[in-house]
Amino acid sequence: MNAGHHDAAWRHPRTQPERLTDLRYFQHLAQTAERGKLDSIFFADGLALWGKVKHNALGGFEPLTLLSALATVTERIGLIATVSTTFNEPFHTARKFASLDHLSGGRAGWNIVTSGTVEEARNFGQDEHLEHSLRYDRAREFVEVATKLWDSWEDDAVLLDRVRGIYVDAGKVQPLDHRGEHFAVQGPLNVQRSPQGYPLLVQAGSSEDGKEFAAQYAEAVFTAQQTLADGQAFYKDVKNRLPRYGRSEDDLKILPGICPVIGATEAEARALEQELTDLQVPEYGLAQLSGMLGTDLTGLDLTTDVLVVGGGPAATWAALKSAQAGAEVVLADKGYCGTSGATASGGTSVWYVPPDPAAREAAMASREKLGGYLDDRRWKERVLDQTYAGMNELAAAGRYPFPTGPDGTQLRNGLQGPEYMRRMRIRVQRAGARVLDHSPVTELLTDPSGTVAGARGYRRQAGGAYRVRAGAVVLATGGCAFLSGALGCNVNTGDGALFAAEAGAELSGMEFSNAYGIAPEGTSVTKTAFYSFATFYHEDGTVLAGAASQGGRSVIARALPHEKVYCRLDRADASARRAMRLAQPNFFLTFDRLGIDPFTERFAITLLAEGTVRGTGGIRLTGDDCSTTVPGLYAAGDAATRELICGGFTGGGSHNAAWAISSGTWAGQGAARYALSFGRRGATRRLAPTGGAGLRPARAAGPADAHREVIEAVQSEVLPYEKNYLRHGTALTTSLAALDATWDEARFALLGTGPDAVRAREAAAMTAHARWMYASALARTESRGMARRLDFPDQDPAQRHRVITGGLDEVWTRPEPVAALLEAASWSNSSPQSAASPATSASRSARPTSSTEARTASRSWPATRTARPASSARRTAPPTPSTSPRRPTPCPPTNPPSVTRTVLTGPASSAATAATSAGAWPHARRPAGRRTTPQPTRLQRNLPAHHLLKSPKPLKGIRT
Repeated sequence: MNAGHHDAAWRHPRTQPERLTDLRYFQHLAQTAERGKLDSIFFADGLALWGKVKHNALGGFEPLTLLSALATVTERIGLIATVSTTFNEPFHTARKFASLDHLSGGRAGWNIVTSGTVEEARNFGQDEHLEHSLRYDRAREFVEVATKLWDSWEDDAVLLDRVRGIYVDAGKVQPLDHRGEHFAVQGPLNVQRSPQGYPLLVQAGSSEDGKEFAAQYAEAVFTAQQTLADGQAFYKDVKNRLPRYGRSEDDLKILPGICPVIGATEAEARALEQELTDLQVPEYGLAQLSGMLGTDLTGLDLTTDVLVVGGGPAATWAALKSAQAGAEVVLADKGYCGTSGATASGGTSVWYVPPDPAAREAAMASREKLGGYLDDRRWKERVLDQTYAGMNELAAAGRYPFPTGPDGTQLRNGLQGPEYMRRMRIRVQRAGARVLDHSPVTELLTDPSGTVAGARGYRRQAGGAYRVRAGAVVLATGGCAFLSGALGCNVNTGDGALFAAEAGAELSGMEFSNAYGIAPEGTSVTKTAFYSFATFYHEDGTVLAGAASQGGRSVIARALPHEKVYCRLDRADASARRAMRLAQPNFFLTFDRLGIDPFTERFAITLLAEGTVRGTGGIRLTGDDCSTTVPGLYAAGDAATRELICGGFTGGGSHNAAWAISSGTWAGQGAARYALSFGRRGATRRLAPTGGAGLRPARAAGPADAHREVIEAVQSEVLPYEKNYLRHGTALTTSLAALDATWDEARFALLGTGPDAVRAREAAAMTAHARWMYASALARTESRGMARRLDFPDQDPAQRHRVITGGLDEVWTRPEPVAALLEAASWSNSSPQSAASPATSASRSARPTSSTEARTASRSWPATRTARPASSARRTAPPTPSTSPRRPTPCPPTNPPSVTRTVLTGPASSAATAATSAGAWPHARRPAGRRTTPQPTRLQRNLPAHHLLKSPKPLKGIRT
């Protein structure tokens, strides 16, 4: 009833939605219906806030309570209340309806429902709804018990014999002693038999289970078939089921639902219908239409505050924190959020350290040397604090079942991936975020100023493209494992890094990308921590010397091309073995299925590339809120660089898990602040696509499956151990030249449409990722962290800097002093600058613009790039001129005599001033002033341009 059945009725001037909690309003409606000779009033109900309350007058009184009040002002009309058999108990329900039947003089009716939404389940301590058939099994027993309770009092049980002092004939009030599959009820009911005996039983289900239930129990069935033929078929179907329960056709009434629009004339009624239609909110109507058609149409064009791209831990933390900050959130996952990605398919340790100064100091110092001293103490402190808070929140609010130690204290330094991600999905949805499953993003959208303002993608299951307008975007797409077959990494193809670069963002630490995980041969589980208990063997059974040491993976990599390598976890004692199985049970699933005892039997192993999933390179961050060099764009998790906490060493396992929690939290909160500062302006900006390779080829498109050849070409350069793991300058240079040619082919001819657009973009992303990796590896002429060079085996103290990279058609590199981030983090990209131009702070730290314009960062050494011949018109202007044939030159020492650069020191509306330093990091805050650095042009932001490029030798099968 509420304000009217039509979804937009509440907006009509003749309705009164402000009275939805006014009893007199409903009393008036009930009395009006009774005067109109209607048989009954019927209140639908649910145990959650249904639908889009933003656009409809939803919610209201509990039906039995309201009908009890309406019974006192009506005399003849039936009073039907909806009550669920899934989230109630038979005794309470029987008692309430018996009471209503007495109060109304025999006018109560029960619309029996089993409830149908997971939102209802989550209001009753359940994470998921009962399976459909189980709900009806429970409903059958529920009605049987309720009926027995009503029948526990015979009609003449009450004697009222005042003389003998006998109120009731005890022999006519009998217990039930019911013991069934779902309920145990002793009885009898504590309300005497009501005027009807029991309420009118109504049912409204149209499923097979629902129709069978109606034939067995219902006295009336409400149905809303959409055509006459459907209605006739439904009627015949239900009536034909009655004989099997000993019932005749007259025992069950079919009540077809209609929604009348009433006027004095047909013209007046149609005019009112049009008025209601005009008041319909398109977003709400699209959701309703999707339900009718069985196809989700709501993703075609959405508007939100924050769009989170990804579905793993970082993405779910970002979506959760954005929603908790008051933003409307859409999360778009390439797979099914909660089950896709590396974490959901396994388990992980977590860098969870209680706030004990000594423990924290030890935790921070443990990887500094391994990471080549490229990390940042301030960021590590922040991550330890945020991870501690996040894990405690997961225990309290997320109710994660952490194991306990001997003293009963929860052990919060590890997570079982499937359970962790299942709960994170639930938390995201409960916070109000909308999840688009199986909806990979294919490109970002920007406004005329270059600010990121949304994305486009493809809905794999629903079919069709979609667009999301957003005030801010968080990229949490994971790293890139090049489809190597590592468990859970099939969605990790480096998409986010490509999207970011196309919008003009930079990357950092891409040389730290040659991570390989140990796995049993022919399998995909790359959980490597337990191999510290292993002994490795040659094919002939002799011990493979050095393979069990800290650098032992390189020994294995050298051996595998020539022979099989075997392993046995024979250094784990009995207690360690028990602990290992408890900590990571999924690690042992493979062995159990193969019938192998890994502690006593040898098994063959292999190495699977994990790239920047277990490596540390990713999108460069410029603020504490995980903002990037592009306004409106944030990065989190493996999509972002983890050098800040790991330096150049792998972040695999505990550190990556902590980084996902922390960076996801900060990126989500920062994106929400940025987006909410736009207000309504964010939804009206002109948007332009940024995607290039795979979406908009520079010349005629090649065959539809060309992405397969591109992926094979990339994998041939990045998966072999002798090219990527055992790096040497000569091999890197050769591979980079091949990858450059592959990129040119992708830019010229790679085109994917429909679902193939996703594969084409994955191919482009992997190609770009590999080029950034090798260009950065060539720029670092030393061995530091996991970036080992056979031709430069030693660490060079003069190269203690980060390597920044970027560019698409032209890949460039430049060094960044380790302390630079301290200064960049003194402010954050927390709000747009103005309505007209919210993004004039696109360059917040040193970054290249073009070879002819003033650099944002002017320094006494040249930045490096992979150079192109002068005759080749390139889409990305290189940072500085260079004549070297593609091979990057080494980065110079970190502390030059003088560094001049732009420093932004206030809100986004402040301009930048230039300052000169002799190595004092960080600089003091500067006063606001006029911006002196030129704004990057469209080409300098690496946005797509469609001028002709020089055509290299084509790959087989791609037409140019």
